[in-house]
Amino acid sequence: MKFLQLLAELENEVIKGGAHLELLQVRFSEVKKTKIVGITMIQMVSAIKMLEEKFDIDIGMFYKIPKEYDFLMEYLKKQHYKKTGKERMDQYNFFKKLNEEGSSFKGIAVNLEDIIILDNYSDLLKLGDFLKSVKYVLDRVIKFIRYLRSVAIVSANMLDFEAPVHIFMLILLIPLHKKYCGQDPLPDDLSSFIGGASVYSKTSDQILTIPENSPIPLHLQLIFKVLRDPQKFYEKSEIRKEMRLSSKQADWDALDHFLSIFFPSSDEKETWCKVDLEDFSDYRVQLKAALAKCQKAIRIGDHSEQDETKLTKHVKDSFDDAFKNISTWEIALKILKKCFPKEETPTSPLNPETPTDPTPHLPTFSISSSPPLSPVAISDNMILQPLDSNAPRYELVPVGPAPTDWENDPAWSQNEYSMNDTVSYKGNEYLLLR
Repeated sequence: MKFLQLLAELENEVIKGGAHLELLQVRFSEVKKTKIVGITMIQMVSAIKMLEEKFDIDIGMFYKIPKEYDFLMEYLKKQHYKKTGKERMDQYNFFKKLNEEGSSFKGIAVNLEDIIILDNYSDLLKLGDFLKSVKYVLDRVIKFIRYLRSVAIVSANMLDFEAPVHIFMLILLIPLHKKYCGQDPLPDDLSSFIGGASVYSKTSDQILTIPENSPIPLHLQLIFKVLRDPQKFYEKSEIRKEMRLSSKQADWDALDHFLSIFFPSSDEKETWCKVDLEDFSDYRVQLKAALAKCQKAIRIGDHSEQDETKLTKHVKDSFDDAFKNISTWEIALKILKKCFPKEETPTSPLNPETPTDPTPHLPTFSISSSPPLSPVAISDNMILQPLDSNAPRYELVPVGPAPTDWENDPAWSQNEYSMNDTVSYKGNEYLLLR
């Protein structure tokens, strides 16, 4: 269980303590025999099935479905029918109840190797050597773990029930390693994956406190919070209750509007909600409009010079944090999709010389204090098309905020002969691809 415990520690904070150092010493003999008990097994297999459905993949490339899972699910369905007379229960409430009764299934357990295909890995192989066995990652193990954690969070967001992030770290360790290690260097700058100290003071799991006279509405503070932890579920009643307790002047119409965008639900009767990470364009539109509104409120407000400086910094930090998080999850979602190619067979992890297709390089990028909108996507890769239809097309990698007024600025012509190279534009670096 040491392996599972170490991953659970890394779920919350990658560099706190020495969990990552201990993890590197774990051998695959222990990884393979890690016990996955009842509820964790159900969560893992359900998550794997979600990936299969979401990305139309052959789960046999990486995973197996243990017979114990089918047995336990059949038992749970029968118990549910006896109690309610209903054959089906929505996944959120099913797993919520399962969590409450989880101790009842501790007697049912399988080894990790019964769920994840690990036959190609020697029992003596350490995780540290596993991560260092291919070029480019010798000094980037922690960065790889951060990648793993970020992609796991995006995966957890796609579920219809809440599950620990470290379960997805387990599921995605092998696919992520096979797809990205040894094929293309990991970026030097993973700052958007690190998620450093927040600009807020957080004393509980409630909505974060804000400075007095802040022009940022409380419902926006809620959005900022959920963009930092998008894997979490929120009860709608609790959101409204907390908003009402926090502010007597809450803009309920604005709250409902933002909830409809950031917490879409297929069924209005659902009592829970979560942010949808698969639709970023609406988020940028709404946040950019809100940013302009907050900046205007500061300009026309009756503030001392000191207060105005303080509030300006507060607004800048708040929106920088939100836009950075959106870009982080955008990149993580792209990486997740790259982990499960539809027509490729994964190569042997012990033979890094095996030919592989190159993967896109993810360069560094920066986000300004007032992030502009990305242009309308005409492909998954966000093509930047100058107004001159005969001009070359520019592909922004990674997907992030496009430069302000890029479409009207002739300076883009300087990049005509810079394809597949890094160029500077208004102080930011971009990788341009034809």
